[in-house]
Amino acid sequence: MGKYFLDTCSLLNLGKKVLDFESTFILSDVTIKELEFIKVSGNKDETTKFKARQVLHMLIENPDVFETLICESDILFVMEDLDLEDTNDNRIICSAMYFNEAIEPITFVTDDLCCYEIAKQIADINVCMSRDICNEVKEEVYTGYKTVSLEY
Repeated sequence: MGKYFLDTCSLLNLGKKVLDFESTFILSDVTIKELEFIKVSGNKDETTKFKARQVLHMLIENPDVFETLICESDILFVMEDLDLEDTNDNRIICSAMYFNEAIEPITFVTDDLCCYEIAKQIADINVCMSRDICNEVKEEVYTGYKTVSLEY
């Protein structure tokens, strides 16, 4: 197993399972900012906010299990070169791409279909979903939205 570069969705879905990785994993600072936003967001359900708080506490208590890549100008140039819109998802993808090319090879882990396709087709990096690296990830994974059916 090589190093994994996790996006926000995959980190929320994997939770404490990341502590079992054989090596450190990589996060973009954008992911940490998104987790901080999610934990207090009025637009997120309590379960998702709780997961974000748990993940942040786990990261604070285990600083040796991950590395943080700060999204700086080199990464923003990658995004510009690929003609990608400046969004958090694209910043995370381009951070993974930059790390993969400039530092060491990684596998980008995302549970977001759009991120998956951009990483695979445009960024041309190894990509997988959290269920591919951990079969314990539940079927009901964090996707960024919740479908609710109302009955009359």
